[in-house]
Amino acid sequence: MNSFFAGTSILYFLGCLALGFLYAWLLYRNNKNLDKKLQYGLTVIRIIAVTAIAWLIFAPLIKTLNYTLDKPIIIIGQDNSISVGQVKATDFDQKLYEQNLKIIQDKLSDKYEVKTYNFGDSVGDGFDFKNQGKLTDAAAFFQKVRDEYTNRNIGAIILATDGIFNHGGNPLYSINQINAPVYTIALGDSIPKRDVLISNVNYNNIVYLDDDFTIEVQVQAFQSDRENAALIVSQNGAKVEQQNIAIAGNSFVKTISVKLHAGKIGVQKYTVQLSVLPNEITTKNNSQSFYVEVIDGRQKVLLAAAA
Repeated sequence: MNSFFAGTSILYFLGCLALGFLYAWLLYRNNKNLDKKLQYGLTVIRIIAVTAIAWLIFAPLIKTLNYTLDKPIIIIGQDNSISVGQVKATDFDQKLYEQNLKIIQDKLSDKYEVKTYNFGDSVGDGFDFKNQGKLTDAAAFFQKVRDEYTNRNIGAIILATDGIFNHGGNPLYSINQINAPVYTIALGDSIPKRDVLISNVNYNNIVYLDDDFTIEVQVQAFQSDRENAALIVSQNGAKVEQQNIAIAGNSFVKTISVKLHAGKIGVQKYTVQLSVLPNEITTKNNSQSFYVEVIDGRQKVLLAAAA
């Protein structure tokens, strides 16, 4: 930063000083009643006071610039889905992998601001190595990055995944909208395995007693062409509906509507389950449970009129 009295500031100061001298001279030039020493002292005080006041009024504003170092952000996304935990290379060491990922985080923290996330059927903060996500929605992870770090300095994204995404949109579309390089840590086996799963269930939280209501079940199947699966819906443990599904193709997606009847008041637990096919990679994603509250919202209304 330049000196305080640099440039035009010197001219402003000299002008204010001249104004102080002029004011003191006009005030004391014809004053014969004061002692010379007292007059000189008062003159100096007047000059200093008027100069200071004039400087505060007429001097240019002083700009102060503060700089805060904004470190580049490194974002680490860790796949927490079942497929990563089920399929591992023969020489893969899970504990070593967890340690190395944390070491990467610690070393990068010296020069960068590091943010960590895990993703499966949802996106969470920090690492999670339990591999309990029934689905893999990488697009949701990249969408979260876009939402939270728009206009921020993203240095890089590190993605630890097996590359099997079976929920949400194609993550490539989201990656192209983020201005940052993406580095990958390959896990598991990127070759799709035989699996049938329930990816989503749409339903109403509240229904009325004795009404029929519809749920929508999204079923996906991989490497299961020409197989047949049964979709079973249970209410409080008792089967209430079943539909057969003919799987066509090795990447099969279908939304199935199921009509149910609300015959009992209170919170009802429903479970949607797919039958197990031979040699499935996992059966943990073959079922989903949800709760529906059944209420009696009807009222009896008496209409009376004079005859």
